[in-house]
Amino acid sequence: MMLVPCYLAASEIEGLGVYARESIKRGQLIWRFDPRIDRMISLDSFSDSDERLSDFLKRYTYIPPYDTSVCILDGDEGRYMNHSETPNTDFSGIDAGYALMDIPAGVELTCDYREFDTTAHVMMASISPLGRQLPADMIAPSNTNGAGPLQTRIRLS
Repeated sequence: MMLVPCYLAASEIEGLGVYARESIKRGQLIWRFDPRIDRMISLDSFSDSDERLSDFLKRYTYIPPYDTSVCILDGDEGRYMNHSETPNTDFSGIDAGYALMDIPAGVELTCDYREFDTTAHVMMASISPLGRQLPADMIAPSNTNGAGPLQTRIRLS
């Protein structure tokens, strides 16, 4: 759950992004897993998911390094945080995120997906160094059938 006032707006990186509504201080706790709003969901529960559900899960969940049998779905604005090679937040801890620097109000909050998502390499193959989504014809398959770990664990229809 985002612990700082924030809002969603168009992002130069990709689609929507999460922006600071107020200034954030370096080292400030900005996100913490909260089971009242964030969900930890067994991957096995999606074995019969349809294409729409699978697409949603691939876009908005991540598989944490401490338990690869589950995916996590942020229940608030956090699910829209975009990747950056030079993020202004640190999510290397198990269940919390912090500001790496002072972040002025109105600035997009960014993170490095590789810090908390075991399937981030699949996402990295589909985005440019700036974090922008690449056209499908520019993406090289991650293996022979083009399915990444999440795609192989959650059966597509």
